[in-house]
Amino acid sequence: MSKPAAERPTSAPAPLRTSGGRFARLMNRCAWLYVAAVLICWLALRLGGDRWWWATAMLYAPRWGWALPLAILGPAAAFVRRARLPVALAALVAAGPLMGFCFGWPSGERTRQSRGANDVRGEAIRVLTCNIGQLTYDPLELAMLVVETEPDVITIQERMTVEELAAVVGPDWHVVGAPGITVASRFPIAEKLVFGESEASAWRTVAVDYRLATPGGPIDFVALHLLTPRKGIEAVKDDHWRGIDRMRANLERRSKESAAASRWVASLPGPAIVAGDMNLPPESELFKRDWSSFADAFAAAGCGYGYTFGYTTSGWLYGIRIDHILAGAGWQVERCWVGRHIGSDHRPVVADLRRSDGSGG
Repeated sequence: MSKPAAERPTSAPAPLRTSGGRFARLMNRCAWLYVAAVLICWLALRLGGDRWWWATAMLYAPRWGWALPLAILGPAAAFVRRARLPVALAALVAAGPLMGFCFGWPSGERTRQSRGANDVRGEAIRVLTCNIGQLTYDPLELAMLVVETEPDVITIQERMTVEELAAVVGPDWHVVGAPGITVASRFPIAEKLVFGESEASAWRTVAVDYRLATPGGPIDFVALHLLTPRKGIEAVKDDHWRGIDRMRANLERRSKESAAASRWVASLPGPAIVAGDMNLPPESELFKRDWSSFADAFAAAGCGYGYTFGYTTSGWLYGIRIDHILAGAGWQVERCWVGRHIGSDHRPVVADLRRSDGSGG
């Protein structure tokens, strides 16, 4: 006997697919795809920058573009709960390691008003480096920077003469120079060793070792200016695939020059400090291969992005950290920061270093 129609089981009605549900699923998928994209980009920079031509192009390109999807995904995540986690992860990766954020831990701070006893003994030293560009800097701004930061050693890259730097720092400094590199020191300069001039630019010296006679013992202060990747990048930008060979050739020259300079610095008796425009971001394979035995001052004791070059490229905000102060064995980084804009397309880097090997007087 059949059951009455009212008692027959009925199947559950299919859920309605609302436009809100489709939007939530779409935003969730887009958010996770964005997470994958920024992670792949970060890995490409870390593993392929200055190793493969295409990753090198990414390495020196503006990175803020990878944060643009947040303009859409961020507000959407406020309404789509499932998208909040991937959007937050993507934002952390994009704004953090992908764009080069550093969170160093300063171990000390030297006042600008007075020089301490440790400085007089040569146990602590403040270093300033800046590429002034093709005479685009403001001499007054540079002089104010020197007064404000009270450095012990200054290295300037590109076209500044000994006389010009001497006029900025005053008569109590020891000022010397080589083509494209000028150095001023509060300590006497006992010796000068030139690594060599660039094959690509007659005016540019690759590296110079100035042996400083401090009360705490001699210091090898190496000022350097490595070859720029600009010509290789511009070749690809202007000629597209036809410029790839020129970019690879530029990368090969840069690789040889960085490796040779690194070997030369390693041969110095030390303790060594290296400073200058290296044209190498921290993610660069050349930077990691040739200079990993040194402590990167900004990574060790700086906070923020520390961009030293860029400001504007084709009208768009841009920055990259290619100017460095490196501390060799026997040195501890206490503090590092990027200084004021002095009119150049580079900003200065300042670092406080202290002897850690007990050799100070």
